[in-house]
Formats: sequence, C-alpha cells, structure tokens
Amino acid sequence: MSTRSKQIANHGVVGASSGYGSIRQKEDFYSTGDGAIERLEEVYTLPKKVWECACGNGALSEQLEKNGHTVYSTELYKRGYGKQGVDFFKQKKMPTGYDCIVTNPPFNQAVDFVLHSLDLVSKKKGIVAMFLKLAFLESQSRYDKLFYDNPPTYLFPFVTRINCYNNDNRKLGGSIMPFAWYVWDNSVKSDAPQIYWI
Repeated sequence: MSTRSKQIANHGVVGASSGYGSIRQKEDFYSTGDGAIERLEEVYTLPKKVWECACGNGALSEQLEKNGHTVYSTELYKRGYGKQGVDFFKQKKMPTGYDCIVTNPPFNQAVDFVLHSLDLVSKKKGIVAMFLKLAFLESQSRYDKLFYDNPPTYLFPFVTRINCYNNDNRKLGGSIMPFAWYVWDNSVKSDAPQIYWI
C-alpha cells in the first residue's frame, strides 16, 4: 500500500446535505465550503504559490492562505475579493513565480477552464487542481474534448460532502452533489488517474 493510500484509509462513508434551492445562480457562482483544501492536502501537497483564477468571494483563497500558501486571487466579476475584472481566458501566461492553478470553476465552463489552465502551466512540472462534481467524469463530449488526451493524474473524491453555496447564500443550505478534486500534475507520468478517497 502506498503512502498516500495509507493516509486516506479508514475514512467514513458518503453523507448527504440539503439542496441548492430551485434558483440557479446566473453566473454559476457557488462558493466552496470549508475543508476542501485541508482534505486535499492531507494526501497531496500543493506548491507554495497558487493562482486562484476564479476566486469568487475568496472562499478557496482563504483556505489556501490558512494552509500557508501565497495566493494570487483573480476574478472576472465584482465579488469584493482579489483582483477583479480579470478574464481568465484572456491571460496568456502564468503570473511570475507561479506554476499551479487551483479553483472551483463555473461548472458550465469547467472544461474550458481546465484546458486553458493546462495551456498556461509548465508542461514539465505545472499543476492544475479543479474542485468539480463527480459527474464531471461523465459525457462523451467531455471525454472527447478533454479526457481522451488529458486524463487527470489524480482523482480525489470526498467520502463526506463538501458544501457549495448558491451565490454564497448559506441560508439556502449546501449542495447535495458529490465533489472531487481533479488534479493534473505534469511532473508525474501516468496514463490513467490514480484514485484516493479523502
């Protein structure tokens, strides 16, 4: 059993929580609940410097900073956090000194976020970590456009739910969706994802 496998053994079973509510946020903004980064970094260490390229209200950025990371936070919309008005898809290179992108992208643009991130990071050692629904694994179009040529290096499904909040409105309750971290680590040569439960 590998070191990472030992670290993730003996976790609980998948739980459940209340739903999003009936109104979907028009910009697909769902803030990430607490614990998402902590659970990932129990088994996988992110680089010191991280670009959070769709930082929203700073939910993930603050978790990353709490874990000791230096975070460059950017956001297209005005949500009161980070450098606002930055269109990720218009960025042609990584910020100086950074080679890791971590974000919870709008699900309706998630494939494009992954592909653009992979174009930006170093082909030898760059890292892309995306917080996405497990259902992101499904669909012929995602397989054809993304996974066929770019399977993730690691898949880290949560064994208990991490809540996401519609427009950060916690009164509506959290998600009922199962999530996972999808990690592309260009320093690791792999033809298929390694799966570790967190």
